[in-house]
Amino acid sequence: MAAPEDVIAEGALVATRLARELWARRTAGATEGPPRLRDLRRRLELFVAAVFPDAPEIGVADPPAPLSLLARLARRRTSHLHSDTPLSSTDGARIRLPAALDAVPAASVLGRYRLLALEQAARAARGTPASVPGDDPLLRDLYLLAEAVAVDALLVRMFPRL
Repeated sequence: MAAPEDVIAEGALVATRLARELWARRTAGATEGPPRLRDLRRRLELFVAAVFPDAPEIGVADPPAPLSLLARLARRRTSHLHSDTPLSSTDGARIRLPAALDAVPAASVLGRYRLLALEQAARAARGTPASVPGDDPLLRDLYLLAEAVAVDALLVRMFPRL
């Protein structure tokens, strides 16, 4: 008959081995599929900092706020105008990118994240968030549209083949 200490030690060894195998299976499964922002964040920050030295740090974009009852009732007729996916943005202090780009093929995810990060860094460098007019919604939308064109033109001049 085995001593009680040997039984406890053997049980701990088996439990440790099972936990290690379970952890290995879980982390191996996490690397499958397209890369996510958490996998590419540091790489993107270094890339953007090489182009825009004062670029803000990169974080994850929050999902849109849930719709109110009135908005859900109105959405039945205008569902094409609403999206449940987070959008990239910047407030000048932080760049926010979606946590995952599920609609993009896996081979194009890094390129798409680079483009989104560069666009937001260029907006932060130009001071777009601080200059957005807040009084008139039409004026705000037109300003943001003009800024989008200016940022795209800037990036095309900087990276002709991007």
